[in-house]
Amino acid sequence: MIRPLLSALGVCAILASTGTVLAHPGHTHKILGTVTTVTATSVEVLDRGNEKTTFAITKDTKIRVGKGAGTIKDVRTGLRIVVEAEEEEDETFVALTIQLPERPAQEEAR
Repeated sequence: MIRPLLSALGVCAILASTGTVLAHPGHTHKILGTVTTVTATSVEVLDRGNEKTTFAITKDTKIRVGKGAGTIKDVRTGLRIVVEAEEEEDETFVALTIQLPERPAQEEAR
């Protein structure tokens, strides 16, 4: 009775810890996290597993604020964002889209 339960827990632990290992080039990845660093050419995000990932920003990267368009100037440290990115052969990530939360009403008035 206990042996099958321990085996199942072991398999779950192994599968849960291989999220990064399963990532591979040529596929789109979606990462949810908090912005830690922003430059004109990259965004660094800290995910729930405390793993930092840097995403290159290109001229083709689409930035959305709520349902509207945004720019890299809208991305600030501390914001929770969703990044859809493609992994390159050299294991770097290029952001395809960055989704930011809707702007608070008081910010829109500025």
